[in-house]
Amino acid sequence: MADFLPLEIAILKSKGASDEILEKFKELGISSKESFKIVGDAQTLSDITGLTVTNAIAIMEWAGIKSEDPQCSDSKLNSGGNQQPIVIEDASVIRCTHCDHKQPHDYKTGDLCPNCGKQAQTLATCYWCYTSGTGKFCKSCGAEFVKNIEYEIAVLLKREGVSKREIAKELAAMDESEKESRLTQLRTGRY
Repeated sequence: MADFLPLEIAILKSKGASDEILEKFKELGISSKESFKIVGDAQTLSDITGLTVTNAIAIMEWAGIKSEDPQCSDSKLNSGGNQQPIVIEDASVIRCTHCDHKQPHDYKTGDLCPNCGKQAQTLATCYWCYTSGTGKFCKSCGAEFVKNIEYEIAVLLKREGVSKREIAKELAAMDESEKESRLTQLRTGRY
């Protein structure tokens, strides 16, 4: 066997190294955790010893060497370095507006998110064309949805001649007292 301590040999065996692999380590001069730093990565360890990539990753991580996903390593070498993997989702994927968690396939509008417990996509009514929908913008006219609490004020601003693009901006700029006075104005019929 190699010059590993009995405890280290037990750990290596638990990570997938057989007696033959430990003999291979000895032949190659891999006799301590520091030796794995010379090897460099899990793919190289797998190539020179015959270990499976999964076991090589486990052993390298035990030795304190963070392994990258070997399936991504070729693309990272070819593309020039530290790029994030590209994730492609089809149009039917629905994500929670609060925590960005992917919703199950049987999701229906109004269901609660299994991750955060909030309503994943709130149903909103458009102040401009009065259709209902989910998301940030109306799918019929393109107006930006406003909070349900601010809907009545948005309708009032539309009646006053404020453009569709400016209503959400004006609502964001208003303080709470101004919103309250607009609601009072609307509810008393003085608009």
